Amino acid sequence: MIKKITLTVAFLFLAISANAQLKKGSKEKIKALKIAFITEQLALTETEAEKFWPLYNKYDNEKMDIHIKERYALKKKLKELGGIEIIKEKEAKEITEKIIALDKAAYQNKQDFFDEVTQVLSYKKMLRLEIAEKEFHRKLLRKYRGKKEKTKE
Repeated sequence: MIKKITLTVAFLFLAISANAQLKKGSKEKIKALKIAFITEQLALTETEAEKFWPLYNKYDNEKMDIHIKERYALKKKLKELGGIEIIKEKEAKEITEKIIALDKAAYQNKQDFFDEVTQVLSYKKMLRLEIAEKEFHRKLLRKYRGKKEKTKE
């Protein structure tokens, strides 16, 4: 009996750690695909790439921090307070003000990035970057939806 429990616990531990590694690997794979896609779309020279990628990575990490971590914290707080239907007007106002502050922080992050990166890239390449990011996300969503539909069948 103890042997079965030990084996079950060990199996669950392995399954959980394997799942966590797959998720981490997926994020890294997506990031690598994004880098390759953007590099191709922008036709970066070696010199441009050396200067561009540190700036872009900083911008992208800050963007993700704002989007994921901060907004997650707000959603969690709203849930802890009992949801929109239950919270008081004062709490709703505070959350709304935080959302606006996050939007301002995201805008400022993008503005700072553009100010820095236009010292490295032309404005035409900046427009290509905007288009490439949106196209990459569209392709990623299409691929995700395709996999999701296949698993349903």
